[in-house]
Amino acid sequence: MHIRILGGMEIRSSTGEPLRLQTRKTSLLLAALVLAAKGVARQSLCDAFWANSGEAQARSSLRQALTAIRRVTSTEEAGLLVEGDSETVKLVARPQDVDVRLFDQLIDKGEPLDLAKAANAYQGDILAGIALPEPLDQWFAPHQRSYRRKALLLVERLSLLTGSDLEAAEVGCQALAERLLSSDPAAEEAHRALIRLHRHHGRMNAALRQFQLCKEALQRELGVQPEAETSDLVTNQREAVRSADSALPIPASSPRELPSIAVLPFQNLTAEPDQDYFADGVVDDIINGLSRYRNLLYVIARNSSFTYKGRAVDVKQVGRELNVRYVLEGSVRRSGNRLRIGGQLIDATTARQIWSDRFEGEVADIFALQDRIAESVVGALVPQVREAEMNRARRTPTESIDAHLAYMRAMGFFYTWSRDGLDKALELSYRAIKLDPNYAPPYGLALGCFFMRRATGWGGDPAHELPEARRLCERVYEIGRDNFFALGAAGFALAGLLGEHDRGAALIDESLVLNPNASATLMQSSFVRTWMGQPELAIQQLHRAMRNSPVDVLMFTMHTSMALAHFVAERDDEAYAWAERALQRNPIAGPAIRVAAASAALLGRPLDATKYLSLLRQLDPGLRASNLADRVPLRRPQDLERLANGLRKAGLPEQ
Repeated sequence: MHIRILGGMEIRSSTGEPLRLQTRKTSLLLAALVLAAKGVARQSLCDAFWANSGEAQARSSLRQALTAIRRVTSTEEAGLLVEGDSETVKLVARPQDVDVRLFDQLIDKGEPLDLAKAANAYQGDILAGIALPEPLDQWFAPHQRSYRRKALLLVERLSLLTGSDLEAAEVGCQALAERLLSSDPAAEEAHRALIRLHRHHGRMNAALRQFQLCKEALQRELGVQPEAETSDLVTNQREAVRSADSALPIPASSPRELPSIAVLPFQNLTAEPDQDYFADGVVDDIINGLSRYRNLLYVIARNSSFTYKGRAVDVKQVGRELNVRYVLEGSVRRSGNRLRIGGQLIDATTARQIWSDRFEGEVADIFALQDRIAESVVGALVPQVREAEMNRARRTPTESIDAHLAYMRAMGFFYTWSRDGLDKALELSYRAIKLDPNYAPPYGLALGCFFMRRATGWGGDPAHELPEARRLCERVYEIGRDNFFALGAAGFALAGLLGEHDRGAALIDESLVLNPNASATLMQSSFVRTWMGQPELAIQQLHRAMRNSPVDVLMFTMHTSMALAHFVAERDDEAYAWAERALQRNPIAGPAIRVAAASAALLGRPLDATKYLSLLRQLDPGLRASNLADRVPLRRPQDLERLANGLRKAGLPEQ
């Protein structure tokens, strides 16, 4: 049996004969099971599919629908199995039998041929052309946005391939771009992909026409101009002709006087895959170590370089995408207490290796090894390195290797962006603090966990967490004044959790003195400045952050901050456009949904306002106009009232 839900819905037997379920609702239930690969709660299905029925009737209707699905699927030798218990239900199927699961599998493999096959599998949006009744439209909406976002990322990824890889994937890339534009003419990623394909073949007039279509669609649909990345494809005369063997020069839009470098995730050569956190932690520390030479070297943000984790990359492509001259890549092997770190420094414009070395020692010597790597890289890039600068940057952050290992593991859990991940990250942060109470980074990470938990509604008792957050902030102020990460996190928590906006902003400013190019800190500062009623300064900082980390995994958060800044500046059309951009990257980003719902209501777009508010209430059922200040710490009463008024117009209850 084969089930297709991309571009509509179709069920076929193993011989190709079409199969039908008794009712449309039963068919949609099967689609819901397809999307919930890990299973879904029966109560959730009852609430979505039989919202107007009593609990007993809804449960009975669900059992009947599942029986109908089993009756159809059980006749197939290929076999789809609906299984579960009294609380959950799950569809067990091979990826080749279900198009969305095959699509995900091919993207995860990541080879050019697999990506081209994934492009062919994406025949349109989830359940395209099927009228979904309420509240099922809201149930499927996050999945529809998520898979569309995956397709947009895929089409860009395909268009950035080079040489024979691009030739193998070009047909699939073009077809996918055209399908995406047929349903959304303002899909800028698809326009960019077609522009790149035209340029690859020297069709500059066609590329210019495609750019003009993109510009018109964005103005018509969103009231915005193309992003700089799109404009640069047709306005940079140095890039007028592209051949398979030529590398695109670094764009001139953001020149950097200092040598620029990206540190890619190191390969984990340890036998245990769960040691990935250790390799990632080593890279984090190398990035931070290189950042200490801020007068000599420009280091790209971690969140951008880690988007290449698990991917086979072309260093020339990395150089173009991140606007860097140099790339550091390497490997980590840990065997018991022995550690081996290998690294090589590559000129991204020529792919020529500049330096390579191998460093070995005990795990307890990890800081010394990382310092040696940082110094070697700086020495290779800046021959005239001053000894005083080298001595200033050389330091040991903690004598407890166990504290550092716990912190490294905590960082790995934090970046899962899940409730369980945050809980585990918080637990490990406290373990690190207990092992070395004078080690500042775990304090900053714990504060980040507290803020994320409160902002998402995953927090515990505020009566406990807020005083604890204050204690951690005070401790950072005592021991972490030379650590930009901990200092920025403390400032953000002071403003966002404790309402001390001025003191929080001052600490973040101190952090930016230590590392002026830290994109995450610039983003934190932009939120705080908007909360304080300084949206124009926030927007300036966000432009810097996005320039410093152009493919950041947290780009949706930067877009969210931009949306809130424009909302506070009473530019509702721009606020709505930026919120939509954020939601294209992360369809369940609650802060962006808040701005989207409020700005849509104030713009007189009730359907959009209702749509986003419905999604918001699913994600944050406890939100009310009266407790909005708990989620968004806007200091000026008029800003908070304006946001609350927009959400009231969208349908948010007062109490």
